[in-house]
Amino acid sequence: MWHASVCGPGLSPRNRRRLALHALRGVGDPAAQWEQTRPIATHVRRRVTPAEALAVGPVRDLRGTAEGRARWDAIRHELAPAVYPLAAAELEGD
Repeated sequence: MWHASVCGPGLSPRNRRRLALHALRGVGDPAAQWEQTRPIATHVRRRVTPAEALAVGPVRDLRGTAEGRARWDAIRHELAPAVYPLAAAELEGD
């Protein structure tokens, strides 16, 4: 699955959606897409295409794993502190 999340209380849901779709441009199957709008975040998820699956190998959910936490530690310094709670909830799964 491809997953783009855009967060920010200063962004409208429409702009968050536009930015998330832009981030996913050229990847995944747009016909197999689902969206979730929360009060300050928008999530867009797309299934990996069969060709992409061949290129990347088996799909794994990293939430709640040591690898997921290591990836979080690697990127957390790039996030605004205000989004930490939302990102942490995603890390553990909801």
